[in-house]
Amino acid sequence: MTRKNFMILIFTLLYSIRYRKMEADTVSETSKIPTREIPSSKEKIPILGFGTWRVFDEQATDANLKRLIEVWNMFQRHGGRLIDSSPMYGSAETFIGALFEKYGKKDAFLATKVWTSGKEEGLNQINSSFQKMKTKSIDLFQVHNLVDINTQLTNLRSLKEKGQVRYIGITHYVPSYFDKMEALIKKKKLDFIQIPYSISLRDAETRILPFARDNGVAVLINRPFEGGELFSDFLKKPIDPRLIEMGINSWAELFIRFLVANTDLTCVLFASSKPHHVEENMNAAKKPLLDKKDLDKAYKIFQANQ
Repeated sequence: MTRKNFMILIFTLLYSIRYRKMEADTVSETSKIPTREIPSSKEKIPILGFGTWRVFDEQATDANLKRLIEVWNMFQRHGGRLIDSSPMYGSAETFIGALFEKYGKKDAFLATKVWTSGKEEGLNQINSSFQKMKTKSIDLFQVHNLVDINTQLTNLRSLKEKGQVRYIGITHYVPSYFDKMEALIKKKKLDFIQIPYSISLRDAETRILPFARDNGVAVLINRPFEGGELFSDFLKKPIDPRLIEMGINSWAELFIRFLVANTDLTCVLFASSKPHHVEENMNAAKKPLLDKKDLDKAYKIFQANQ
């Protein structure tokens, strides 16, 4: 081999290595879902979070842990961090603790709730959540469904001052409580609220989402698929060709993209026990946000298929 050919070979190899690294970096970068700011701290969290209602209400057997770590790994592979639970969700907190004890917590953003009445009862339940989840700190602690709201917010604020909890908030799953939640936002210093919102339940759009934005409060969305009812209604139907023309390739993608297009919300919570469904949801969140014209068009197509 001549010196010239040797130098060409070396250059080609170096270029190939550099190109592959650039390609890998690009894939790594584009594989993560977008993030949005928590107004009270400017910390950024991914726009999709993982809900544990029903899905993690399991006994922490080796078989169940092995099955569901695949779901969590898929979620994290695409940039997911936030995992949401509650004492109301059966064994979910205990399962989270066992899962992270066995496989590692990594950079998970832990969120749970208090769901009881009375100061001592609330503190006992809060302490139980720490023990079940096997952690000394919880990122977000909320008052579930506004139960004994003043007492439990006092309890949570005390823990926040001690550094055991980073953010506090309130939740409800019924739009008729939005007025009460807005009043609490005005009176209490809250970091988060958690509310229902879906393509078929749009009450949040007109008042509480803009209200939370204007008052510097982050918003978690629950029930984006109406507890699975949207899937039971639509998954048996072929995707409308008009949606495919818009770059929307499944009903699940429509349900996700319709929500994340609203920049007043911070994070949409979904639950799934199947890695491929998690991946589908995460990939949907990476696509460009739908503009108002496309949202209106997509909604009319959705209505026409009901």
